[in-house]
Amino acid sequence: MKKRSAAGLLLVLSLAACDPGTDSAWSGVVSDSAGIRVVDFAGPIDLAFRELHVDEGWDPGEGLDFGRVVDLEVLGQGRVAVLDAMSAEVFLLDGESGLIAVLGGPGEGPGEFSPNGLISVTRSDSSIVVPDLQLQRVSEFGLDGVFLGATSLMDEARPGAPVFAVEWRAHPSGAAAYREMTLEGDLVTLRDGEGSEVLLSVEMLDRAPNLLLSPTLVWDMDPEGRIIWGRSDRHEIRLKDPGEAEPRWISRWAGAEAQLSAEDEAHLTRVFLRSAEDQGMGHLPEARRRELLDSVRFPSHRPAITAVYAGPSETYWVQRARPVRDLGMEAMRVAGGAGLGGREWEVYGPEGDLLEGVILPEGFLVRRVHESCLYGILEGELGLQRPARVCVDA
Repeated sequence: MKKRSAAGLLLVLSLAACDPGTDSAWSGVVSDSAGIRVVDFAGPIDLAFRELHVDEGWDPGEGLDFGRVVDLEVLGQGRVAVLDAMSAEVFLLDGESGLIAVLGGPGEGPGEFSPNGLISVTRSDSSIVVPDLQLQRVSEFGLDGVFLGATSLMDEARPGAPVFAVEWRAHPSGAAAYREMTLEGDLVTLRDGEGSEVLLSVEMLDRAPNLLLSPTLVWDMDPEGRIIWGRSDRHEIRLKDPGEAEPRWISRWAGAEAQLSAEDEAHLTRVFLRSAEDQGMGHLPEARRRELLDSVRFPSHRPAITAVYAGPSETYWVQRARPVRDLGMEAMRVAGGAGLGGREWEVYGPEGDLLEGVILPEGFLVRRVHESCLYGILEGELGLQRPARVCVDA
């Protein structure tokens, strides 16, 4: 039987204390739909939020100057791998002793990475794995930083077709899973030494190349291989067991799909045009503005959620999107939490019950969860970035 740590047990007890049952302001209505547990929440709900803070005693990158940190992986035993897209390097860090090794560097040779940011970092049972979309290959390094070799990212069933694989996650089997984006929808695919297997397929029939804030799959995998997932344009999450076609449970909010209002569209129009000017187009005459606006489409629904993570002690964390009126130019450049995500997160229990709300620090972008801590990237007021963590039971 799997044992829980004392800290994890205390977390569960404290969360349960925040949920007094059906009298709670955020209790949902539970029903059964063909064996699927469905939890419906009537909105709007005045959810109580508690604020969490950065663990200032943990700074493995102290003294290092990072350019643009885009990903991070927790390796265990106090070690993390931090990916700097600007230098095309992975920094292997120890929470106590600091820098252990620097992996990669810009280039196309063995053990090198493309310097354009289309890289990420994850792990297997015994190695650090760095997928590179530009080079369409996956490089593998030992936990000491030694380069072990590289394999093609392309699928043998689709020779010559590039694979747009993002958001890589370690799988309990020791292999890796990732989200693959296509025009028809998103896939969660498991990749091991023998090939690949689709674990989840979600249609996105309203997706188009010229659609602003295009809906995406948000997902994560818990230590048992269960997939927690939702769509960015719906306030709804589902938990899928390995090998099962239907979800174990669904938690959803009334009005889960909120229509984009005229005010929202006007704000996105202003942000889109400012973003175009900021990217080197300069002042845009009226005719050019109309031409640009005619080349894109606005979504029919507002963003609702922007990230989900399997959290500590069998909890599931869901990041709420910022209101459209608060979105800036970063939302036009980044299709993810960095541009769309707010500070408010909802915490759900193992059966989809809403336990509480939390507020994470300003500028903190979650990348991984390990034991009782959320690990990610903290960006300060001057744009400086560093690896950081927020611990739930601190």
